[in-house]
Amino acid sequence: EVLYSGAFGSGKSFSVAARLMIRAVRPGAREGLARKHLVTLKATTLRTLVEGDGAMPPVLPEGCYAHNKSEKTIILMGGGQIVYFGLDETSKISSYILSGCAVDQAEELDEADWRMLRGRVRLEVPGLNPQIYAACNPSSPAHFLAQRFGLGGNPADAGCVAVSTCSADNWFLPQSYLADLATFTGVARARYVEGRWVGNEGLVYADFDPAVHVRAREGVAWKRAVAGVDWGLQNPSVVLTLCQDESGAVHV
Repeated sequence: EVLYSGAFGSGKSFSVAARLMIRAVRPGAREGLARKHLVTLKATTLRTLVEGDGAMPPVLPEGCYAHNKSEKTIILMGGGQIVYFGLDETSKISSYILSGCAVDQAEELDEADWRMLRGRVRLEVPGLNPQIYAACNPSSPAHFLAQRFGLGGNPADAGCVAVSTCSADNWFLPQSYLADLATFTGVARARYVEGRWVGNEGLVYADFDPAVHVRAREGVAWKRAVAGVDWGLQNPSVVLTLCQDESGAVHV
């Protein structure tokens, strides 16, 4: 499993479409192309694949494929095929058998969606490694992708590799665009300009980082514990527990 985690303007859709093409040209391949909602997939990644963006040509050159829009399949001449779908209802893809799957804006998915895709990628094609390859914007370090790919301060799961970029890594971006991104602040700047997985806007502890602030403590009793409750009539409810250790330090 490969995740391309990129900030704004880092070429995520183009990259995932290019990898899709490289894999799908192999005879016998059946590659998936997915996003959470089919309607947004058609307006974004599929458009990059077959129409191009702005002055950019399409990733798939005209005349090298046959596109059946009703079946949502693209047959590459002399190669394999691409089947595209949304994950609005995962039950609709439960019978798919794929050699690999491209996912755009993967941060929109939940863990059940990802698990369903993992179960679909099992078609063996000579010379082609079964793989899920996805692109996303950074989100919360608690997101399942951050946990799975080691982007939340934890080790990545076995077989999972992440590539992280920031906006400035794309030297094709206009300077005026980069200058505008430079005006972003707070969490928006950290995620969408610097490409970091950080907490949401509005968090009380916006600087919380599990890698820095989480500590294991076993076998030693606390000297004192105090709990406060906010019932959250408008905002989420919370029970905040503070424990004092033997040195007098307070842990939340």
